[in-house]
Amino acid sequence: MEKRFTEKVSDRLPLLSLAMFLTACGGAPTPAPAPTPVPIPSNPVPAITSISPTGATAGGATFTLTVSGTGFISTSVVRWNGNDRPTAFQDSTHMTAQIPASDIATVAAASVAVFNPVPGGGTSSAIPFAIIATVGGFNPAGSMSVPRRNHTATLLPNGEVLVAGGVSLVCCDPVPVSEIFDPKTNQFRNTGSMSAPRYAHTATLLPDGRVLLAGGLAPPGPNLAVQALSSAELYDPATGTFTPTGSMVDARSAHTGTLLPNGKVLVTGGRQNESFNVLQRAEIYDPATGGFTLTGNMTERRASHTAVLLKDGRVLVGGGFGDRCDPDGCDSSASAEIFDPASGTFTSTGSMANARDSHSATLLSDGRVLAAGGEVQALGLGAVGSHASVEAFDPATGIFSSPAARMTTSRFAHIAILLPNGQVLLAGGTNCFSDMADCHASILSSAELFDPASPTFFVTGNMVKKRSGHQATLLLDGRVLITGGSDDNSAELYE
Repeated sequence: MEKRFTEKVSDRLPLLSLAMFLTACGGAPTPAPAPTPVPIPSNPVPAITSISPTGATAGGATFTLTVSGTGFISTSVVRWNGNDRPTAFQDSTHMTAQIPASDIATVAAASVAVFNPVPGGGTSSAIPFAIIATVGGFNPAGSMSVPRRNHTATLLPNGEVLVAGGVSLVCCDPVPVSEIFDPKTNQFRNTGSMSAPRYAHTATLLPDGRVLLAGGLAPPGPNLAVQALSSAELYDPATGTFTPTGSMVDARSAHTGTLLPNGKVLVTGGRQNESFNVLQRAEIYDPATGGFTLTGNMTERRASHTAVLLKDGRVLVGGGFGDRCDPDGCDSSASAEIFDPASGTFTSTGSMANARDSHSATLLSDGRVLAAGGEVQALGLGAVGSHASVEAFDPATGIFSSPAARMTTSRFAHIAILLPNGQVLLAGGTNCFSDMADCHASILSSAELFDPASPTFFVTGNMVKKRSGHQATLLLDGRVLITGGSDDNSAELYE
């Protein structure tokens, strides 16, 4: 018995010794841990804040849709009614997509969204895109006798249009001849010449049917630099002639002239030559005396600004450039002010969100004022950009608000005019801010409509010619006459 037990214990000694050795060395070896998987980044869910344009007319051509928002990546895709469209990634907040003509062939309500693929990702909320019936188009009218830009075009009481002054394509010779557009024949005929050829002037229809033309630019003699004019004259439709009237207190160009409810004319700002000498003073023309007198000063210097008669008889003056200038350029202004004819004074009101000059300002049917587009200048740098943004001024609150809608392209030196249906036609201009030799290719023929009720911008047909520094006149029959601003003497009608 004892021997058998001893043998069994001895048989186990090597195993016990091995176990004791392993324990002393830290135990049995453990398996190597599995590698940690590298996480795959999750794509964000995109969001759209705005699209441009926000609408188009049915039957239009293929166009580029600009989409703004957040969370865009290089593989994001713009979806039109749930279908992918060719997309170009710009950055995390901007993309463009090509929308074919077949997508806007008929009147409908479309939707625009952005899709990001997995992992993560997803589809943004959709933004509506309106496709409306064709509302009008541009057609050639009779030609003017000469090319002109920076001229004036004034609707006369008999429905004809006086086209006066301007500069020819060879800078900077003012056009001496004036002409009349007859909407019955869609043709122009010459009328009397101004007593002083001028461009960048103002023309204001007076209550008695005459037209006041004031200021502007003209060279004082051959081979001399252009200078601002203080002279003014009256056009009488009954005789077809111009006669001098009293001169302004200040010589000025790129100023404004606004007919007040009392029949007098408010003249604001402008510059005294083509340098940086910008005016803060304003004056009043009285047709009864034929003279100009100073009124209260504006709150700041302005040129290439806007002035709009509000429905309550006050005048909204906004934007422009000139409060801070040097030989290299001026600061564009976002400020605005109100002129009260009762007191003859200007008081500050709410500012625009964006500084702008050479923009448009249009009185809407509801009494608000739409400020659209414009150039941006900076002290010491000159022109540095242009706007596609718009803002609406509410006289009841004295505040500008910015709708989400934006123009289809940035533009300045364009036209904007209220149509009988309450929409605003915006056409032409330029979005170039280099020297004019480089800018010719950037002059625009594009046009769009703004619907204040939406608010929405709609692409409409292009003008026959690309134009900048042109004029638009609403005719009594609801058509719009577009004159000048092109490389020839052409005119056209929006109807």
